[in-house]
Amino acid sequence: MGGIRGDLLKGISYDASYQYGHVSSSDTHLNDFSVSRLTNAVDVIDNPATPAFDPTCRSVLTGTDPNCVPYDIFTTGGVTQGALNYLQVPAIRNGTLQETIAHADMTIAGAEYGLKTPWAENGIGFNIGAEYRKEASDFLPDIENQTGDLAGNGGKTPPISGQFDVRELFAETQIPIVEHNFIDLLQISAGYRYSSYKVSDSTFSTNTYKVGVEFAPIRDIRFRASYNRAVRAPNIIELFTPQGVVLAGTSDPCAPGAGGAPPQATLAQCQMTGMTAAQYGSPITRNPSNQYNGFLGGNPNLSPEKADSVTAGVVIQPRWIPGLALTADYFNIKVKNVIGTEAYGNVFTQCFAGDAAECALIKRDQFGTLWATSDGYVTLLTRNFSGLGLATKGWDFSGSYSRKFGRVGTLNASFIGTLQGQTQTLGGVGTGQFDADVYPISKWRHKARVGFTMPNGIAISGQWRHFSGAKQADPTITNPADQRVAAQNYFDLAMTVRITSKFNLRFGANNILDKAPPILPSETLAPTLGNGNTYPQIYDALGRYMFAGVTVDF
Repeated sequence: MGGIRGDLLKGISYDASYQYGHVSSSDTHLNDFSVSRLTNAVDVIDNPATPAFDPTCRSVLTGTDPNCVPYDIFTTGGVTQGALNYLQVPAIRNGTLQETIAHADMTIAGAEYGLKTPWAENGIGFNIGAEYRKEASDFLPDIENQTGDLAGNGGKTPPISGQFDVRELFAETQIPIVEHNFIDLLQISAGYRYSSYKVSDSTFSTNTYKVGVEFAPIRDIRFRASYNRAVRAPNIIELFTPQGVVLAGTSDPCAPGAGGAPPQATLAQCQMTGMTAAQYGSPITRNPSNQYNGFLGGNPNLSPEKADSVTAGVVIQPRWIPGLALTADYFNIKVKNVIGTEAYGNVFTQCFAGDAAECALIKRDQFGTLWATSDGYVTLLTRNFSGLGLATKGWDFSGSYSRKFGRVGTLNASFIGTLQGQTQTLGGVGTGQFDADVYPISKWRHKARVGFTMPNGIAISGQWRHFSGAKQADPTITNPADQRVAAQNYFDLAMTVRITSKFNLRFGANNILDKAPPILPSETLAPTLGNGNTYPQIYDALGRYMFAGVTVDF
């Protein structure tokens, strides 16, 4: 990465940079069994050319695989090292990602050229610029991966490569109308960006823009509001991730339940998924490990998703209470044409509701299963959800207070919280709910911290983290223990010690009460979000966590 910046003229500055990145990935698995070699190694007959009993691979006698070694799984100690050497193969997948970014912009201070209003101290500011970005991806698995010859690794993993580049022009302005005059502040800001994309052989363009206003009738209170049109184009992973059959689900509603219980879905519903009447209720349709296939991967035909965001809020900093600052902001965000992967369970829900397009995503093999062979799966490729969208609204609150108590020290307190309003997800789960495809969406969550800093450089603080509870949105989950995640509270302590101006120690403990995370069974846990029967990105999965560190400035 390198760049230059400086001044062209008085009040006109420039900034230009260039960046190149290259990432290589090599993924090697050892001791996987080859399916084709395993087929040969168990197809063993007596060699007719040998007088004594001589178990020999049929492929050796036919000449199709002269290296085959019999795999005797019926005799204790019968598996020889020679057989393992024959069966076990390395599985290698290599890939690269490359990124190039070239950027240049220019900032103009309008006050230097008389571009300001009579009531403002600062002039109108402009920023204009251009950017070029290119990303490329190559993925090359070995022949074992490409042919799906690895036992327990799902289906075939094909090679893939792709790239995209984007050329952008952008402009932004900030217009102070009134500053510290008959009102304290009135300011408008706006921005626009045009982007032209080329993905493989296709092209498209996007437009993003924003407008915001700040109004402070007096110095103690400031109102703010903004509207933003945001666009997110598909990234290199979403476009070109290799497509293949992998484990993706934990149930099949058309398979018998445990102990031979009847399927959850009716025969008519299961026929909508491609199952025949003869296969309905058949024992082979259930996987004893609750592991079912999905066909996952990227999609080079994706289009950008669009979001409209409206925010409005207030900032209060009363002069008569020094050190106090309070904010409250309303947000309303809607995303259309969402790029994502549909939840495994949602495909069945929509299919049973009569959506033929969703039913077409369910591909059963010749046995009527979604697991016995790689021909049975649910298609879950990355795609645009044109008929569905994401939406959320609510309030963000924050506050901070600082007060010095003479030579004793300084008290600091802060608070930040979110009141989640109505939420819309692709699976229909709302605020205060969760299911097997969506993590628990708390209606209220906050962090509150109180600390005290002494003149000798010792500071101690305590924090309270809270997440409100959530209810199970799936009506088929009847176990009471799985129907609700209780509210969670965590308490943290931290301490810093300033030894010198350049030497600091810090240590503390998070979740000092060692509270265990809420435990959910795999049937109610989103497989792409959960881990270890909980949600570690939300709850403290490790219990009490102690830490220590040192900072030295040179």
